[in-house]
Amino acid sequence: MFELPNLPTPTEAPIVVVDVETTGFEARTHEIISIALILCDPQLNPSLTTSHFVALERPHTANPDSLVVAGYHGHAHLWEGAITQLQCATLIAHVTRDRCLLAHNVDFDRAFLAASMRAINQSPRWRARQICTLKTMRMALKSGKVKGEGASLQASCARFGINLPREEGAAHFALDDAEATRQLAKVLVGLGCLRIV
Repeated sequence: MFELPNLPTPTEAPIVVVDVETTGFEARTHEIISIALILCDPQLNPSLTTSHFVALERPHTANPDSLVVAGYHGHAHLWEGAITQLQCATLIAHVTRDRCLLAHNVDFDRAFLAASMRAINQSPRWRARQICTLKTMRMALKSGKVKGEGASLQASCARFGINLPREEGAAHFALDDAEATRQLAKVLVGLGCLRIV
């Protein structure tokens, strides 16, 4: 049975690290099929993690390649007992309210979160400031604060020794990517490339 989690206050946990896996790249036509949300304090220490697989309601709109990337093909058993799109939207509204979103490509994740909330006639109520580790990595590489090439999550994690349990081209899982993004953000704060507060 799906239940909304009890949450720390936005003062205690003002950051929500988010990752979504989707059926495609267009938030208007595609849907979330897995989501991870990690609530963190200002030092990016986690206080609550919630992760769910989400049932497809419009499989006919899914991009087959996106389903492979999201692990749906080859791991379909993980979606047994998945939450509904409505439950996912309710979870998003509940967890993100009055918090700062942090993601690796926050624009992508934010678009899907907002589209999900619109489906339940709610407007996003997260904080205006959002943090993108992808943009931060690109700026750090360009400025020379970080050496090497590639700002993808996989390349960034490899550069800093962050465990991202997948091989190149393998399925992405929202919880793995959200946790890796949280750890990457902590590294970027430590290097002086990112400010959280």
